[in-house]
Amino acid sequence: EAVALFNKAVAELPSNMQIMLNAVNAILAFVHRKGWHESHVSLAHDYLEHVRHTDPANVKFQRLLVAYRTLIEKHGKTQWML
Repeated sequence: EAVALFNKAVAELPSNMQIMLNAVNAILAFVHRKGWHESHVSLAHDYLEHVRHTDPANVKFQRLLVAYRTLIEKHGKTQWML
């Protein structure tokens, strides 16, 4: 599955923001299609938090942050809000 592949890539290249954001995108797509998955959302949260501290002006980060927040609100999981 795409989420597993991107998570592996992040583990191998932890400073690569593009791979990290691609992993977030894959996680959001997974949760949108399959429903809430706590451990995947936890990873997306951690990845977004990392990028937020490293490159908060990144356009892809900003777009994914909006999508992430929408997903969190949809599922009523405010403890995961960024």
